Amino acid sequence: MPKCWNPLTREQVWKQIEYIINHWSDYNSGFWVIVEQSTNELITHVGLHYSDDWKGIQIGWALSPLQ
Repeated sequence: MPKCWNPLTREQVWKQIEYIINHWSDYNSGFWVIVEQSTNELITHVGLHYSDDWKGIQIGWALSPLQ
């Protein structure tokens, strides 16, 4: 799979984890990962997101290119 971004620093990872945990705590929803059971390969993430910059719910997803 091609790289689309640079690896995060340890600090950036912890900030992202904190954000995800707080989002689930505040809104009782968030993103899930979808995994291919036979290979245990991450396929995508999908979920609902609330943002202070947007009124209402955002639906987010990302799809991996076909191998």
